[in-house]
Amino acid sequence: MSTDHIDPEKLRSQFEAVSHWEKQYAGTPKDLERKPDGHYKSPFTSREFHYFRLGACAAQASAAPAVVLMSQAVRDVLAERRRQVEAEGYDLEHDDAHVMGEIGALAALYLMPDGARDWDATSTTYGAKLGQALLPEGWTMPKMGEDRRRDLVKGIACGLAELERFDRAAAQEASKGEQPCA
Repeated sequence: MSTDHIDPEKLRSQFEAVSHWEKQYAGTPKDLERKPDGHYKSPFTSREFHYFRLGACAAQASAAPAVVLMSQAVRDVLAERRRQVEAEGYDLEHDDAHVMGEIGALAALYLMPDGARDWDATSTTYGAKLGQALLPEGWTMPKMGEDRRRDLVKGIACGLAELERFDRAAAQEASKGEQPCA
């Protein structure tokens, strides 16, 4: 999504409207209309709600409300994802080749506590320890455990890559009338 065309005043009013909607209906959406799928109908599209809730575009607007819209953690995850693409070559084409959940498994490795990687996993037949069982076949165990925050940032960035890969596969298969692969 390009942010070149963002109108700061429109952004501020939409952000305020989302904030008002969240406060009014948070936890008690009894006054909202239900959609056929059972979910509650929002006055905003899902995309609008998430963009303005997370503040993905607000940094571009000079008239944005004085609220921290993107935490340091979010900025670090996005920077790590960019590093993975630019420095490691883990671009869309690379990620799309991993259709068996390998990127998600790597994310899980980074996110789990250090000690959990050493849990017995012999019953899985994939490895003696949980870390080995989760590591995709043929992949080298990354260096982890020295900086917990860095491991979390890398894990969330890998999770983001897996989610984006899944969404692309789902969109492609939906255009063919098929179900998305895991």
